[in-house]
Amino acid sequence: MPNHEDTLGQFLKKEREFRKLTQEDVGKFTRYHVSKIQALEEDQHELLPSQPYVKGMLRSIAKYLGLDVHELLSRYEEL
Repeated sequence: MPNHEDTLGQFLKKEREFRKLTQEDVGKFTRYHVSKIQALEEDQHELLPSQPYVKGMLRSIAKYLGLDVHELLSRYEEL
């Protein structure tokens, strides 16, 4: 179960690192630029495009990392 003490970005980064994946690996699979993945992991939401774009990113990343899509989206919506 995800640790809600972590920010969304910290959670995503931990999950990615736990799987020994780089931001580049995630970018290749999801086709999102590494700079967007980095901004998401660093909770720099002001550097990210619109909410629908970010939700699409989260869906793709969740699919790649095997995470619960609904959990990620609800955490994002809490921001």
